[in-house]
Amino acid sequence: MRYHTEMHRHIRFTKAAGWLLALFGTTNLLSAENPLSLNLGAGVSIIDSITYYNLYSRPTFTSDAFGTELYLNLLLSQEGQIRKQDLNWKNIVQDVRLGNPGENFYSKFGNISGHTSGFLGMIVSGYGNQYDENNRLSGLYMNMGKKSWPLEIYGVSGDYSFKSLVSAEATLYLPLLFKREEGKQQEAVPVLGLSYAADHNSDAQDTIKSPYDITEAYGAHLAQPFIAEHSTFILLVEGAKMPRHGQGYIGAVLYNYKITGTETFYYEGYDEYGEYQYGTYEEPVTIVSVDAAAAMVRLSKGFEMGFFDQFYERDKRLYGKMGLTKAQALDSLYPEDRYGTYVTAGLGIKNFSLSGSYFSDKDYGVDVALSSSFFIARSEGLPHFYAEASLNKIRMPFDDIPDKVFALDDRALASASVFYGINRFTGIILSFQWTYVYDSTSGGFVTQQRITPSIYMEQEF
Repeated sequence: MRYHTEMHRHIRFTKAAGWLLALFGTTNLLSAENPLSLNLGAGVSIIDSITYYNLYSRPTFTSDAFGTELYLNLLLSQEGQIRKQDLNWKNIVQDVRLGNPGENFYSKFGNISGHTSGFLGMIVSGYGNQYDENNRLSGLYMNMGKKSWPLEIYGVSGDYSFKSLVSAEATLYLPLLFKREEGKQQEAVPVLGLSYAADHNSDAQDTIKSPYDITEAYGAHLAQPFIAEHSTFILLVEGAKMPRHGQGYIGAVLYNYKITGTETFYYEGYDEYGEYQYGTYEEPVTIVSVDAAAAMVRLSKGFEMGFFDQFYERDKRLYGKMGLTKAQALDSLYPEDRYGTYVTAGLGIKNFSLSGSYFSDKDYGVDVALSSSFFIARSEGLPHFYAEASLNKIRMPFDDIPDKVFALDDRALASASVFYGINRFTGIILSFQWTYVYDSTSGGFVTQQRITPSIYMEQEF
């Protein structure tokens, strides 16, 4: 895995961490050794003070060439009524893929979560097509490239009909500049990235009436790393432009420090011949990891940092009801040139991680993203435990800092989950989700809180 991807991890993780777990329960938390996983969860879901009996399953199949994930969720009210929106096929078919993440070729059909384009996400930042459960989309993703190639390419569509975000990025690894020490060649090449994003249905009306219904953005970044034994230092410049709506520029420094080692794990189970096996094995682990980034941002009139974000699908429908697009509102939202600051930080200590980002757009608000996770891997006599939490808030007034950073309102997306494995077949899950959903009665969007305690069983074949 290249440093370009490694340095993205804490930045992208803060934008949508934990969402799949909070939205859909869990998959393969008890074990992940065999291709077919059949599981069943049962409990209750409390959605905005309304209690439902909940029965769900998330069967998965994974192989070297193909994989799929389904989400079958049945919510039954206390009056005996089935919640119909969970039966939509777009909610059921979560993932159909060719290849696996990190391989030379990987593509999938289904959910898109936390998608960021460019190094720091100037035009696409944390986009997802699953946040509104009443209007979930089924998107497309494709990635090509391997470590020995100088070029990597990926493309994303928020919806298979291409009536939502379409994004593409090409990353070119330029010739090697230097060697860290004689006889030991290190990958320290400058990286040039070109990105493009567009929505040809930006007024949410499914028809193109004028060129203004099409929203486009272009971006480019150039990064130069300097690599030492345990650390990587990167100098970055990034720019983006939206035709008719201005441009933005970033100058940034990024730093990563990492110490790795090995850890011993305990395993038990039945092999392919039905014989019970147990023992220990070692895996490489990160003992300590520290990430930090600091950037100065220059934004012109009519340009918004991270235009296609977690709230884009909501915002475009709200503006569409007014006969506008989100892009058409930019000049009135940002009538002046301005400066901003962007800071991220991440800390990982073995089984614990904490990361966050802060973006300040002078006079126009603050974006904050926070995430944390903790787990205890299975070992002899010690059940599996996992906990995570994430919070994303956008365009907060400066007066809300810091008192209302953790307030859940219409500017927030939040999730939290706790999992405890009783044994290798059974676990207990408590999940929390705060998101937005479309309300057909008012024709607008409302916030939604969901709390789901359940017991979970899984068997692999």
